[in-house]
Amino acid sequence: EVDEAELKTAQINLDYTTIKAPIDGMVGTYRISVGNVIKANDLALTTIQTMDPIYADFVISESDFPQLRRYFNTNGGKLKVHVISLSDANAQGDGELDILGNAVGSTTGTVSLRATLPNPNLQFWPNQPVQVRILLDTIHDAVVVPESAVMLSQQGYFVFVVGKPAASGGMPLAEMRVVTPGISQEDGTEVITDGLKPGEQVVVQGQIFLAPANPLIIQDIDGKPTAAAASAAASGSASAASSGSAKQ
Repeated sequence: EVDEAELKTAQINLDYTTIKAPIDGMVGTYRISVGNVIKANDLALTTIQTMDPIYADFVISESDFPQLRRYFNTNGGKLKVHVISLSDANAQGDGELDILGNAVGSTTGTVSLRATLPNPNLQFWPNQPVQVRILLDTIHDAVVVPESAVMLSQQGYFVFVVGKPAASGGMPLAEMRVVTPGISQEDGTEVITDGLKPGEQVVVQGQIFLAPANPLIIQDIDGKPTAAAASAAASGSASAASSGSAKQ
């Protein structure tokens, strides 16, 4: 038994002559060469990055977090994400949001999130800047407006609707309409679940200078008259300009 114990001790000492990586991954540049003397708790020999799967770490604002959390819980703690590299538009991949941060940043007002995505072709690299799109839900025939059209007051969220003129041939008048906003989209539009109908025109700029019943001039970016309206998501969104100087 003494001999067996000595044999095991010798095997342990022999194992110390080989350095084994604790995880699978890609080895980076090394800081020592063959023949260098090393010891325990010395400088790191190299770094190893797990490449497949890979994590995408990002943040979301505190105001958007409750909505995200509801969809996250409804879908069993998983949400689909689409990740695009900001340095290479051809590097794209789909994964799942599976970790929510457990605290709101006291200085940033954001919550940390983590998504996991397959990376078999090594198109994503650690610390590479990416854009992450979270798919919360698919809504058919939704009414959408530009995010800039939605304002917040003591009465709640509202938009200014381009109403009918006070007299024949007159200018259209602004109408304040309380609405219920829904999901925001990556194209800069926001779903309106209540308060607007398809085809109604909304003001997208200059709302701070407006009051109900103020006259409006609808213009496009070149100053030419145009028509615009809230529309179904399937056909895209349009916008109405306000105050004579706003642009479509």
